[in-house]
Amino acid sequence: MGGKIVLERSEVPGSGAWTDTLDPWGNELAFWQAETPGTPQLTGSGTNALSWVELASADYGRAANYYAQMVGWQFEAVEGMDDYGVDTSNIPGLGLVGGERGSRLKGMTDYFTTGDIHAACAAIAANGGQVLEEPQDIGDGSLFTLFLDPDQNRFGLVQPAG
Repeated sequence: MGGKIVLERSEVPGSGAWTDTLDPWGNELAFWQAETPGTPQLTGSGTNALSWVELASADYGRAANYYAQMVGWQFEAVEGMDDYGVDTSNIPGLGLVGGERGSRLKGMTDYFTTGDIHAACAAIAANGGQVLEEPQDIGDGSLFTLFLDPDQNRFGLVQPAG
């Protein structure tokens, strides 16, 4: 289907195994198989929790088909947004962006939840990161923005409405 395996199945003694892949658009996806179903149990404070993952591809239709066949993800179109779909059966949710924006973004963007997006943007800039766009309303009062860390890794922030 045009993807490739970067790292063959690799055992983690007493825990499970994983493999690392690249899809046809250069998005890196690692797959984990726990030795005991349901493990490891990852927990955290919930502060700045991962809330959304977005994959990018210039060819939305081909990418949606690829992920459906590879891992069963079913992207549904978002009304009013060309070349964008979501699969909300996964936690966190998954987005697939295609077309010009998908071609420009390249790769995967992880979005984290924050209680104060403006304070987070100030902290990013003060610590060597770069805010790529001012926070924007996504239609329900929630805000989002994209930023680069000092090593040029792209992330997103979401501040829920309310």
